[in-house]
Amino acid sequence: MTEITVSNKCSGRLANTWCVSSRCEKLLRRIASFALLASTFATCLLGQGGNEAAAHALGLVIEGKLDPIPPLLARELGLTIENIGSLKTPDARGWAVEILRETGSEDAYKYFQSLSQTDLADDESLTVWPMTQVALYSLRLDRINDATLRREFLEEAASKVVGGSVTNWIQKWAVDQLCDSGTLISFPVVQKSILRRDPLRRGVEDVVFCEARMRVIASHADRSKALATVLKVPTGPMEDRLLLWAVAQLSKLRTPESWQLLRTYSPRIEAVPVPDRRHSMSTAYALIHLAAEGGSGTRQMR
Repeated sequence: MTEITVSNKCSGRLANTWCVSSRCEKLLRRIASFALLASTFATCLLGQGGNEAAAHALGLVIEGKLDPIPPLLARELGLTIENIGSLKTPDARGWAVEILRETGSEDAYKYFQSLSQTDLADDESLTVWPMTQVALYSLRLDRINDATLRREFLEEAASKVVGGSVTNWIQKWAVDQLCDSGTLISFPVVQKSILRRDPLRRGVEDVVFCEARMRVIASHADRSKALATVLKVPTGPMEDRLLLWAVAQLSKLRTPESWQLLRTYSPRIEAVPVPDRRHSMSTAYALIHLAAEGGSGTRQMR
């Protein structure tokens, strides 16, 4: 479990060095929680046939039933009592949902399909069940190959009018997918969805943010090159949001070109004097270097 130790040390060092606010430090601590899960279930993440023990344990984490864990399973995954305690938090359960969803496997799809709310142990955060339903929608989307049908699926999900927290989570997920797709034809649907849920200032800002993301992605056929246009010194709140979004999107691509763009942007942040460095730049720098040192578990920037 060496990777876990490295990840936690890395996040702590970066938080002390680059974080100028408690929000940044809290974000990195949450990423360290993800690093623990990603490292523990690396075989499952790699997607090479999966690992039955890892997939089973992920289900136990999601359902809040990891303790007591069968000793043989704990040994196979290298889990200690301390690790198991860390995997009981709402954050850890949410990360487990994301990790299992990211495998894209048929087993993961069937798991989320068959899961019911009564299968979950108490969740004071009220977030785990909605996240599992978003995961199910995401896996359904993965199984649609036609671009037009994918867009229509997302527009329908974003337009749901049934109330409840689960619907709101699905709507927000669908809106994010559409905003990140660069398909400007969907903007009216997105605008209506956002403002229906939040007609006040934050909702209006989210609409502007979405349109900006759409226009960035639509600006170039190569997604990396489109996102690279955002890697500059931000001068206002909207540019702050776009910068952190672009860093996250480039990290998700996991291509040599995307990592090179992030590496190239790092010195530009270092060149800005600390007193003049905006919160978004410090956070972006920390996220880039956390990924570079293996903080994302199985994905490393080399």
